Amino acid sequence: MARPLRIEYPGAWYHVMNRGASRQRIFVDENDRKDLLNLLGETSDMFTMQIHAYCLLDNHYHLLIHTPQGNISRSMRHLNGIYTQRFNRKHGTDGSIFRGRFKAILIDADSYLLEVMRYIHLNPDRANIVEVPEQYLWSSHNAYLEKRASLSWLVRDEVLGRFGERLNQSIKRYREFIRAGIPSDIEEFYTMGKREVILGAERFKDWVRTKLISSDKEDYEIPEAKDLHSSISGDHVIDIIMRRYKVSREALEGVHRGQWNEPRDVAIYLCRKECGLTLKGIATELGITAYTTISMAYRRVERRISKDDSFRRRLITIIKELNS
Repeated sequence: MARPLRIEYPGAWYHVMNRGASRQRIFVDENDRKDLLNLLGETSDMFTMQIHAYCLLDNHYHLLIHTPQGNISRSMRHLNGIYTQRFNRKHGTDGSIFRGRFKAILIDADSYLLEVMRYIHLNPDRANIVEVPEQYLWSSHNAYLEKRASLSWLVRDEVLGRFGERLNQSIKRYREFIRAGIPSDIEEFYTMGKREVILGAERFKDWVRTKLISSDKEDYEIPEAKDLHSSISGDHVIDIIMRRYKVSREALEGVHRGQWNEPRDVAIYLCRKECGLTLKGIATELGITAYTTISMAYRRVERRISKDDSFRRRLITIIKELNS
């Protein structure tokens, strides 16, 4: 049997699932679930993998994952492998506890991110385990209802930000969205016999088929992994950053330990977010030698967006100019 298709590129979103071999339990007790949650945090830090939602059931799990570095296979191989080792050691078993390699559905985040998140959080409800999702303790649903997330590695800003700018308002709208239930087209997608590996609009699927599938290159070298709606070049981003921040090209490319180079980090963020440049492409544009530097800068900007209103307004202004 052919192995399931893996489509990887920097910035990709996935709904990841894995099930126990012969439908056996992969969580014997709540400590097993805690072990996987801890391991999710470790894997997130190690591979710059962002986890936006999770649901842990007795014999399978669901994850909503964003991969700035385009490394879903390496990340999940680590997660499943280390969890299996710890599970076997603790319970005196051996061999794989999972049915096989994980399943990953590539998501068109512009159109289906919220729908996938809702599907994941409503899994216990659909399985008649609970009457309402708030009753289930082993999903990230309740974390989305908190003003301050209890798990440091769970990324909520992307989802909640789509429901409004004020936290109280976005939490309320999120709750209403969950209560509305799963639409019939999403239910049909997940219950079809041979499930597709892409959940997205036709334009997104066509882009994936023409640009990404059948590439044997390293993740960061997959060509033109760019946003479908963007024709903005890296040079255009850099020109605007230099003018907005009144800095030279040399200053933009410079690194000063212990100091945040805001123009440089913003240029990296926009080259990825607005242009869809690969890590290699951004490294070439800005004279960067380590791809981890790019990922760290991207995450710094994301964190600052959520905490600094004046910075967020500056960034929005620049993005509007880029797209004008």
